[in-house]
Amino acid sequence: MKISAYILSKTVISNDPQAFSLQEKSHFGEKTPNGIVYFPSEILYLVRKGKIEIKDRKNVVLKEKELTKKLKSRDKKILENYAVFSDLRDKGHIVKQALK
Repeated sequence: MKISAYILSKTVISNDPQAFSLQEKSHFGEKTPNGIVYFPSEILYLVRKGKIEIKDRKNVVLKEKELTKKLKSRDKKILENYAVFSDLRDKGHIVKQALK
């Protein structure tokens, strides 16, 4: 079963119990008082690995292409950052970003 997360204005967040479990086990996302917040590279990585699905405010699951377009509009270097992130994660490294 995939983790359900929601895209809000500039944030992707999940309150799914599986999100908390994955965060503790594999350090994806950051714990906040509102749930687990994911960074753009983490989102793409988890979507491409089939671990998470991102929904909009209407509860519609975003396809990868649409999600990538939304993320790209916020971060022009998302694909470059994703390439580095995914390479490091696949090698077993834990990669973190600072919340802005």
